[in-house]
Amino acid sequence: MPRVGILTVRGSSGKKKNDGRIKRKGGRDALAAMTALIRNEGFSAGLTVDGPSGPHLRLKPGIVHLAKETGAPILVLTAVAKPKFRLPTWDRMWMPAPFSRICYFLSGPFFVPPDAADDGLERIRRTIEEHMREAAERAERFFTDPRARTALSSLPELRKK
Repeated sequence: MPRVGILTVRGSSGKKKNDGRIKRKGGRDALAAMTALIRNEGFSAGLTVDGPSGPHLRLKPGIVHLAKETGAPILVLTAVAKPKFRLPTWDRMWMPAPFSRICYFLSGPFFVPPDAADDGLERIRRTIEEHMREAAERAERFFTDPRARTALSSLPELRKK
C-alpha cells in the first residue's frame, strides 16, 4: 500500500494472551493515530470493520468511535465480482478473476453526534451493521438475480446516456 501512496495504521481491538498475561493489540493507539490524521491532516480513512478474526459482517465499535471523535461520516462500501475465487477462510474472502466485472455498493453517509452516549453509539453501530449486511446481500444477488440488476438499472442516475 505504501507503494501507491496509502498510509497504513495497524491495530486491533482484540487481546491476545502472551505467557499467560493478556496483552492489548494496539487498537487504542491505532484509533488515536487515525483520529489525529483525520483531524489534523485532513486524511480520509478506510477500515476493514469486521476485523481479521471476525465474526463475518459484525461491525466493531472502533469505526463509530472514530466518527464521533472526528466528525467524519461513515460510508459503507461493499463489492462483488463475477467471476471470482472464493478463499476457504472464515470471512469468505474472495478475489476477482482476471477480466472480472466488479460492482460496488455504497450506503450512507452515517454521522455520529459528538455528544453521543454509549447506548447511542451502540444503536448507531447496530444500524450501520444492518446496512452493511444488506449491502453485502444486495451485492451477492447482483450477478445471480436478474431482478436485482433490473431494479438497479432502472435508477435514473445509472442509465446510460
